[in-house]
Amino acid sequence: MGADFNDGVGPVESGLRPLVMLVEDDQAITEVYRLGLEAAGFRVCVFADASGLFQALDEETPDIAVLDWHLGGIVTGLDILENLRLDRRTADVPVLMLSNHLGDLDGALDRALHAGAQEWLVKIDTTPAKLAASLREALARAARSQSVAAKRPAQIGY
Repeated sequence: MGADFNDGVGPVESGLRPLVMLVEDDQAITEVYRLGLEAAGFRVCVFADASGLFQALDEETPDIAVLDWHLGGIVTGLDILENLRLDRRTADVPVLMLSNHLGDLDGALDRALHAGAQEWLVKIDTTPAKLAASLREALARAARSQSVAAKRPAQIGY
């Protein structure tokens, strides 16, 4: 993963722009978020379904992923999240859920967080700028977590 940030405001000019992989089946919504995130300094790859995402993962690993809960097919955002967590390439990639589904009435929110999502965002309340801010925060948390893990002494087993 290669995102360098300057005080959490945006990517450092000399660094790579963070890659966001967005899975959303509504083309109009996808376009609004794609344009907003690109304007905020992210590289964005969009996919209408899980198969497109998993094919792309053979070429490049994202810095962060955004998943819709309800997709047009039988695969849900939760299914994708669970598969990302099982793949060594993406096990530590931060994932945000972005959905019109509120998630708190049927346990969806809890299931997503338990499976490893960092945040659940409701589309109607989430502008592209708010999504960009949430992505930056999640990337910063992931970088801090990796830094702490790298500083831990190796465990010696007997």
